[in-house]
Amino acid sequence: MNALVLTPRQQRFVDAYSQTGNALRSAVDAGYKPDNAGQQGHALLKNPKVRSAIESALKDSAPIITRDVIVRELWGNHLTHRTDNPQASNRALELLAKLGGMMVERSEMTVTVEQAAGVIEQRIAELEQELAVNDPVDA
Repeated sequence: MNALVLTPRQQRFVDAYSQTGNALRSAVDAGYKPDNAGQQGHALLKNPKVRSAIESALKDSAPIITRDVIVRELWGNHLTHRTDNPQASNRALELLAKLGGMMVERSEMTVTVEQAAGVIEQRIAELEQELAVNDPVDA
């Protein structure tokens, strides 16, 4: 008997996981109840037969990482860890917000007063020139 014989549901999990890399979503797609799909997905990933089948499937095909795959994985991480690991859940939400453009990275810039004054004076001179060119009163 083949050591890698999987149940139909395990095989569906392997097929889904090799495409998405998301254990929660793959467990749901394989037919597990959404209420315990996170735990089932985690358990399936620890199953040596399932793990071996996933590794074999991944060797046969290059993983395709798209924005959709990343979003699904992060959302799955949030759903899986929202009660047992709130920090991981919050981090997944933070990364989703950044990916969606709702958050930006903060950067710091050090500018001396002299540098700022120079930039301001230059801009004032530019504006004065524009006013002089566009002002018909002096013409």
